[in-house]
Amino acid sequence: MENLSFFLTTLTTPYYLGSMLNTATLFVIASLGAIFCTKSGELNLGGEGQIYLGGFITAILLNAFSTLPAFFAILFSFLASMFFSGFLTLLSAILKKSKNTSFLLTSFIISAAIIPIIDGFIANRFNEGTLLATPFINERFRFPIIFPPSSLNISFFIAIVLMILIYLFFSKTKFGSQIEVYGISPEFAIYSGLNITKISFVSAFMSGALHGLTGAIAICGTYYTCHTSFAVGLGWNALSVAMIASNNPILTFPAAIFLAWILTSAERISMFNNANYDISSLIQAIILFIISIPFVANALKKKNKNSDVKAKII
Repeated sequence: MENLSFFLTTLTTPYYLGSMLNTATLFVIASLGAIFCTKSGELNLGGEGQIYLGGFITAILLNAFSTLPAFFAILFSFLASMFFSGFLTLLSAILKKSKNTSFLLTSFIISAAIIPIIDGFIANRFNEGTLLATPFINERFRFPIIFPPSSLNISFFIAIVLMILIYLFFSKTKFGSQIEVYGISPEFAIYSGLNITKISFVSAFMSGALHGLTGAIAICGTYYTCHTSFAVGLGWNALSVAMIASNNPILTFPAAIFLAWILTSAERISMFNNANYDISSLIQAIILFIISIPFVANALKKKNKNSDVKAKII
């Protein structure tokens, strides 16, 4: 009966159901950012830092613009968060273009570097009393709750709209198709005359921008402040959702709900049983490990195939 409780209570209790859907909302938006890079053949491992930066900028700007009309303050804060997080990811694409560095490695290193910097700003400059967090944003800037007592808010619908728009971008637009072609075969894209620099830079920027938007929405819809641990694990979970969805924007919704259901249930069980370790992080690691196996196998298969081709040429 306890086993059934693990699976069913999250779906039958309003608070846990709403919390699951709210977590899935953030997963969807951030995973769409991860998909932008994987569609172009790259892997953005800096999602956590980009989300954190977006949330931090939003919290700071909304506190600074507390007297402005809510619509304009939120719009400006969101655009600023998307720009700076996008630029953070764009740096990896620029370094790859100019120095031939690994996008995967530099995205992770830049993210790892920005996190303690933001921690320092929060602790020493923008903290709220004794808390390691920025001051709470004004109630005018907080998204309306749609499923109390949980924190599920109108960002749920924003995520659905973004999911559809990005699906249409990749399936219906010329530039979206070019990104996918470049991701599948860079050599073919080059010989076809595609602007691969534009493709790489736009894909990287949009990946970071969507991660920044995730952080901004998390501040306005869930936390109402930027505290030092709100983005922990969010970038990696978003990457997991993108991999589960096989980089299909439409499939991010069921994939996000599935992962959010598992993690919310694990956190509930951990809390009620006083577990002295983080069950959700353990489950997250197991899921990420399992879904990465096919990607590693395909990469090794492709590498062996290229080696065979080179051997035949020689």
